[in-house]
Amino acid sequence: MRNRKLKINFILPFKSLNGGVKVVLEYANHLTVLGHLVTIIYPLIPYYFGENKFSFKDRWWQLRGFAANLLRRNKINWFNLKAELKRVPWIAEQFLAGSDIVVATAWVTAYSVAGLSRSKGEKFYFIQGYETWQGQIEKVDNSYRLPLKKIVIASW
Repeated sequence: MRNRKLKINFILPFKSLNGGVKVVLEYANHLTVLGHLVTIIYPLIPYYFGENKFSFKDRWWQLRGFAANLLRRNKINWFNLKAELKRVPWIAEQFLAGSDIVVATAWVTAYSVAGLSRSKGEKFYFIQGYETWQGQIEKVDNSYRLPLKKIVIASW
């Protein structure tokens, strides 16, 4: 088992430049260098984090992300990614290949990963912080109760 190469899928909510995404990409690169088959998967239309579904600002951000994903194709220009990058219409069973491990990287992706079948891999949730910056405290808290193995980077 020690020398076994794992197939690992990281599920991003979007591929925009931010600290949380960059950390995931760093881990993906390290795992790739170790010989694992790592794929970063993100949806064509970025996840919606907001509480108000009718917020023009939030929907504008989503629309901009969608347009950027179309225009920039399947690339990340701001990071030297060694892992595979895959864009899918949305995070769902039919668009994901089977893997050994599938990792949610944000509270919104945790719900998607929790709904996947076992064939998509053992389910993990990489928690980098308490993601309440968009006002969805109850949904964030409930994401910690999902049947996913937690990976955390802070003792608190």
